[in-house]
Amino acid sequence: MAQPRTTQSGFNVLRGVHHAKVILAGSSAFIIPGIEKNEIRPGHLWFLGTSMYYATRPGLPESLIPTSLQMDIEHATWINFLPIPRMRDNLIAHENCFDHTEFVRDLLGDKIVDYMFGSLWSRKPPIASKLALTEGDDDDVTASRQGLILWGEPHRLESWEVTPGFIRKWAWAMEGCDELIASSNRWRMMRGEEPIRVTMIRS
Repeated sequence: MAQPRTTQSGFNVLRGVHHAKVILAGSSAFIIPGIEKNEIRPGHLWFLGTSMYYATRPGLPESLIPTSLQMDIEHATWINFLPIPRMRDNLIAHENCFDHTEFVRDLLGDKIVDYMFGSLWSRKPPIASKLALTEGDDDDVTASRQGLILWGEPHRLESWEVTPGFIRKWAWAMEGCDELIASSNRWRMMRGEEPIRVTMIRS
């Protein structure tokens, strides 16, 4: 496996999310309950507000197959484009308790503006999490970042790295995302960095 590059291309999460949108375009649909007898819209549209989400044909990458929560609970449509199933479920479970604009801006950068999400979600008190970062300092690649890093094919979970800053700020969204932690540690090992370690806090 090639040594990860620390160029801007390595951080292009926006490209990765757009890639997921393209993959979903012909294989999924959004259901908006109560609008014209459950209006169905194609899965390539961006910020539709809220909807339920279904695959319409087989062949989706495993990371993008809708979970039970995506199919059963009306939720913010942008969540469907993240190729991390457990994180999607965490976001749906807490979607009325966090600032969506702030979260997506941490992922995608300053190109995200408030009007993309309307005024439904404003700043909220931090969500209590049972997960805590116990080891894993920032390095030259992750310093000052609190989001994700994309190193390879966007629909492959092993292409993604989570920064320590993201775990510190959005720990509740990382609960159960063991595969993302493992992927992150592979990339950190290639740079000679110590692995990230997290622990579940007992209540």
